[in-house]
Amino acid sequence: MIDREKNGADLTICGYYRSTLVGDTFNLDKNVKTCLNNKDALLLLVKPKAYQGFVWNKLFSMAVIRENNLRFNEELKAVQDLHFAVRYFLLCNTVYFDTTPLYHYSTDTNGVTTFKKCGEREISGIRSFEKLSKLLHNVNPAAEKEVRTSLCGWALLVMNAYFRTNMHDQKILNFLCKKFRSNLFYYFNSERYSRRQKIGGSVAAFSPRLYYHLLCRYGYQARQNRMKKKS
Repeated sequence: MIDREKNGADLTICGYYRSTLVGDTFNLDKNVKTCLNNKDALLLLVKPKAYQGFVWNKLFSMAVIRENNLRFNEELKAVQDLHFAVRYFLLCNTVYFDTTPLYHYSTDTNGVTTFKKCGEREISGIRSFEKLSKLLHNVNPAAEKEVRTSLCGWALLVMNAYFRTNMHDQKILNFLCKKFRSNLFYYFNSERYSRRQKIGGSVAAFSPRLYYHLLCRYGYQARQNRMKKKS
């Protein structure tokens, strides 16, 4: 059990196991126990392979929440946890991070984020990332870059859902393209994506429909090749 009062931090974070359709995976490095300053803690919060914005692996202080009247933004339909966590982290001086897995997170997916539709929830995720980038602007530029990169990744997923579900709403497609293109600099300069993904991103910026067709064709082949190697 992690004792927030004992380590004197404003927030304590624990590790977790993640269970997916393709098996159990341990997401965080083992045996790491450290205190982080606000800047480093915020950066890890918005990185996709750190402790992330989930609320279930964090021990918050009710005093901080009450004193600052922190609440989830009910207008946001997606990425609410991260939006709440960033606002809380901005009020912290120190964050204690212990990778001991104290939570088991089980999902009914194969571990790859996909969207079944292009609806209000999916589009709301883009607005959540925009709100986060404004919160972090001039406060933590490195964290803002990660958020804007995530916005691009999210926009691509929603674009794919748009074509996969045969939507015909040009206004929505224009919105997705505009948000992706306006943050393309961060996508191209991120170490998160491979050279092949960045080439795909340049295609998506020019022609999202062509990007979707290429992804369907070559993305499927790549998955098949990976499965053959594993078998």
